[in-house]
Amino acid sequence: PEQAAAAEGSQVDDALLRQGLYPHMRADLVLIEGAGGLFSPLSHHTLNADLARDFQIPVVIVDSSRLGSIGRTLTAVTAAESVGLTVSAVVLSQSEAGHHGGNQKPDSPEVIARQSQGELQRRLPHIVVCGLGYEASTIEPFVDWQSIAAPFQMLSKR
Repeated sequence: PEQAAAAEGSQVDDALLRQGLYPHMRADLVLIEGAGGLFSPLSHHTLNADLARDFQIPVVIVDSSRLGSIGRTLTAVTAAESVGLTVSAVVLSQSEAGHHGGNQKPDSPEVIARQSQGELQRRLPHIVVCGLGYEASTIEPFVDWQSIAAPFQMLSKR
């Protein structure tokens, strides 16, 4: 957002950015996508992580379930928790079509997804870990998003 605003000869107003969240504070569930990741800048002074922390927004880490997803996801969770964020869930999204049939290779998308999900659940027992299969319309196992969401609470006004 900061670079897009600069390209238009403008800048992101941090106060206005935060004010945009206030009307949604009474909603049962609000989902905010932090484009670019937790540590991407929203403005000259604010990262996605800052906004999540200031409003006490629980974080959902989403990653592609391909080789390296365990390391990437553990890094993201560790980084989020190190700045005071609560990670409520991890979603591994299978972005490649798999092979149908009984003889799946160890490097097939389905096997990688299943093993990654299991390994992350073992290493992150305090976090919901689920998967979204290729072209699937539901997450497995089912996640009750309202039960892991928290109401907005502004800790500080910047």
